[in-house]
Amino acid sequence: MVVRATSRFAAGASAVRRSDASARQQARAIAAMLLGVVALFGLADAAATTVIDATFIARIGAASWPLGIIVRAIALLAGLALVGVARDRGRGVDLARAAFLGAALVAVAAGVVVAAAETDAAVGVMFVIVGGGFGIAWGAVLPTVAEIMPAAHGRSIARPALAALFAGQALGALGVAILADTVPRGAVVVAGALASVVAAGLLGRVDRLLPIRLDIARQPRRSLPSPARAFAEWRRAGESAIGMAKRSPLLGYLFGLATIVGALGVFIDTAFAFELGSRTSVEAIIVDLGFARGVAYALALIVVIVGVDRLRRSLGSATLVSLAPIVMGIVLLARWPIGLAVPVVIPFITLNVVARAIDEPTRRFAEGLYPADARREIEWLLHRLAPTVALATGAALMALGLLVVGVDSVAALIAAATVAWIILSLVFRGRYGALVMTTSLVNRLEYEQAHVGNAREYVDNDAIQMLEAEIAGGVPARAQLAIELLRQVAVPRLPYILASTYLRQSPVLRPLFLSTIQAAMRDSRQNDREAHRAAGAIQRLARTRLGDTERAILVRVYSESASRHHFDPRETRRFLEGVGRTESRSILLAVAGAQHRLYPEERRDRDALVAAIQGSLAALDEQEVHLAVSEIEELARFDPERDIALLDLLLPIIGEARRSPRIRAHIVGTVSRLRALIDPERRENFDRSIVPLALDSDPRLVSAALELLADPRYASLIETHVLPNLNAGNHHVRERATEAIRAFGEVAVPALLDVVRSGNRRERVAVANLLAAYPVPRAEHDAVIAMEVRGLARKIAMAALLAERDDPTMHLLRLRIDEETAEHSRAITRLLFAESGDEFLLRVEKQLWSRDPALRSAALEGLDRAARHHHEAKHARTLIGDDPLATRARLARTIEKDVPATAAEVVWHSAIAGHWVTRLIVAYILGRGEHSESRELLGRLHDDGRASVRDEAERSQLLAEGTPLAEEMPMTTVERMLLLKETELFRNLEARDLAGIANVVHEARFKGGEAVIREGDRGDFLAIIAHGDVDIMKNTPDGKQIHIRALGRGAVIGEIALLDEGPRSASVIAKTPSHVLTLSRVEFETLIEEYPGVALGISRVLAQRLQTMTAQAAGARK
Repeated sequence: MVVRATSRFAAGASAVRRSDASARQQARAIAAMLLGVVALFGLADAAATTVIDATFIARIGAASWPLGIIVRAIALLAGLALVGVARDRGRGVDLARAAFLGAALVAVAAGVVVAAAETDAAVGVMFVIVGGGFGIAWGAVLPTVAEIMPAAHGRSIARPALAALFAGQALGALGVAILADTVPRGAVVVAGALASVVAAGLLGRVDRLLPIRLDIARQPRRSLPSPARAFAEWRRAGESAIGMAKRSPLLGYLFGLATIVGALGVFIDTAFAFELGSRTSVEAIIVDLGFARGVAYALALIVVIVGVDRLRRSLGSATLVSLAPIVMGIVLLARWPIGLAVPVVIPFITLNVVARAIDEPTRRFAEGLYPADARREIEWLLHRLAPTVALATGAALMALGLLVVGVDSVAALIAAATVAWIILSLVFRGRYGALVMTTSLVNRLEYEQAHVGNAREYVDNDAIQMLEAEIAGGVPARAQLAIELLRQVAVPRLPYILASTYLRQSPVLRPLFLSTIQAAMRDSRQNDREAHRAAGAIQRLARTRLGDTERAILVRVYSESASRHHFDPRETRRFLEGVGRTESRSILLAVAGAQHRLYPEERRDRDALVAAIQGSLAALDEQEVHLAVSEIEELARFDPERDIALLDLLLPIIGEARRSPRIRAHIVGTVSRLRALIDPERRENFDRSIVPLALDSDPRLVSAALELLADPRYASLIETHVLPNLNAGNHHVRERATEAIRAFGEVAVPALLDVVRSGNRRERVAVANLLAAYPVPRAEHDAVIAMEVRGLARKIAMAALLAERDDPTMHLLRLRIDEETAEHSRAITRLLFAESGDEFLLRVEKQLWSRDPALRSAALEGLDRAARHHHEAKHARTLIGDDPLATRARLARTIEKDVPATAAEVVWHSAIAGHWVTRLIVAYILGRGEHSESRELLGRLHDDGRASVRDEAERSQLLAEGTPLAEEMPMTTVERMLLLKETELFRNLEARDLAGIANVVHEARFKGGEAVIREGDRGDFLAIIAHGDVDIMKNTPDGKQIHIRALGRGAVIGEIALLDEGPRSASVIAKTPSHVLTLSRVEFETLIEEYPGVALGISRVLAQRLQTMTAQAAGARK
């Protein structure tokens, strides 16, 4: 989008880079303000709801409480549905601010009603509006807090945000209780409304401070739908979430538990309301209710800060979830069946503490068990549907009980709900292992990536026993997942289980078993009893009739463990002597490595090891070579200071083209994994051999080389060696390139932005998610926009200078500068979109260069509206507009002072600081026109980083010196581009795209009379005539040939057979010596996918041929 690694863009590159300390300081400031937002809104919520609930109990009565809750639940369900639709449309922050202001208005209205208290109907309406309104607002606020935090801090702010919420609610409820007798109720509620307004202002401040994510692939901020459309979207999301709950029983259990807890809350609230109804005044009810809620919130705050995480780490999330109903059951048992003098307020406080303290951990627990793309369904199910269903169900049952039985039904319903809660939680706890296993198999989780250090919370002892049984079962998919989970929770007996069940496993699982045994034994603690048991099983396994490679690996694992855990030396020596009585070179190598590892002081053991390694590296058996490379890696890792020099044995093999790419890739991967242990001089030697492999044609070598380049020290190679591989056909290569770019950190941002600015569609999509990880502060974002506008002004001034000069050789450069002008314009719209996310900016980018004047005019107006908020972009609309080029060039020179003054300076500037395609074109025109500084510029271009630019400069140098060129010389890249531009297929493509295609076509020469294409052959390439003439011939049934037509330079032949994958319908015979470019089927299909203009060109060709055939048929009839 903006920056290139040249001196011209040094200022812009430095603007994008910023220190980690500054980023952390800004994140802390944002987090502090967000916590303040949550606390203020919690205060407003507690103050308003406490007053209005107390007024409802005093005026309407506790018997009507369930009916009010039913209506409130319906309002909450509808409101949360609309909130979810709005958030899905990218309007989270706007929605949260609106929720704050809406809650403030509701609180003010409630204050007026409470102060007047004219009718019961008014109080009932405000009861529904206040409770439902604040509930809906929380549905908008809490998810937004996590969304707008920087990615690295989103999870860490969850617990502080919950603590801030409880602190604000406790302060609000206790404040209302304390001030009930001294301050009018209406004034208290209005004060809460002011807190909500302050929270809205603070959130706006946070939004302005947030860094901007340059994520061009995100969903735009769409306008809100009509109520009918919103309901349809809500229903589809609900169906998806319910379907997910049906597929995953664990989610169904969590939904059931949340529903029971919510219903129980309604029952206990009703019981507490009846007790409060006996008070003599509204103020007394406010005091008791405020103190009860305040104490509950304060205790929940203490539990969250002190106890929940500690309990979850020690007990596991499943045990914590099942412990909550037992605590509640004990309190209720003391209140009702036993008949102790326990007031209703105690169960009320207990349930609020328990439910609120475990709500957030349960939500994180559910989100942690499912992939990120399932978060929307989880949130919908557990936070939009479960609370409302619980309120409605509990209130309906409570209303029915009061109607049929009376007040006595309250205790019965509380007891029934508590028993149901206990039973369901115990069933959940008993089936937890099976539920986790089923969920993991369905979603193929990677706990190590999702929850660093927290896997133990999800895999408890019951789950561990079940996973161990899955390993013994031998079902590949289940055993593989079980091993991954047990490895992540560091089960000590894992290597023993794997070794003792190894012989029963299928061959496909054995490599995983071996690697896991080795890794687990390496991580085991000193003198671990399980490690000794596992070593005995490994020793027995190594003596069996396994293959030589497997036994060699087991010998290596045993020797490492013997050295680390200090096994009995005599037993170890007897074992090595026993397995060493063989002629297998693989096992002898493993024994030599083991003896060197155990007895490093013996020189003869090292000599025997080196000889064994050299013999294995020279072996014809590829598996034996791999084993030797692995042995070197393990020895170097075990004792780097002593054995890192063994890597020198591998250096010559890297450059041996006769060696298998698998072996070379293995060696490169070994060096990459050990690079932190390698000294600088040795690392430099390896780099000289490995770095060029990133441009190799074999994907295995490229992947291995990119693994080495995943280090900030190689960030300077991002443009030449890493970014080109983002567009590779092999997905492993693309993944390694992505990992390398992420390893570079923010140093990679300038190059990534350049791809967004001028790359093709696939390249832009490839870097979009990478850029999203690098938030840019607003000041730097504005600086980037300003730099882009200056670049646009510079290109317009350059285009005007070239337009004044009537030089045919400059025509291609002028076209390229026009393309760069369009790239700058698109970059400006993308930068503006990155901040606002408005969908009309996407339309602006598409319509900006439309041939339809109305669409272009609308796009310019949209760009003008977006640019009004950016001083740096205020001239963008005029520069891109339809004014004469000379007029825009005059404005451009006022914006950017450092612009070329003559056409010669344009050429110089393009050669020094241009995009590589621009430099390529300059290299071409320098050899085909009168340019005073051609020699110096060509000298610079001879040292260019792009091979195609160097080749073009070399050809132009020969032309400038008057050296005659041989006829058989291959075409240069620009010559191919010019030929492609003449064809109907590629006529509409830009120079950048033509350069990419020119680098993948191949050249072929044919003598006169030679067949370029034969009728009936498989159509696996198309041809473009560069020089010469050809005849299209068709065979007749009687064996004759009919001349169809003659074709010359620029004609495309054979493309129809590529489309229908059929045989050639005619022959193409070279009439004169001909030179053609060919494009294979695979490359052609890739071009159609990447460049829609190619598909449009094919449509034009087919239309022209159809017209020709129609005309010929009409002429034949006449």
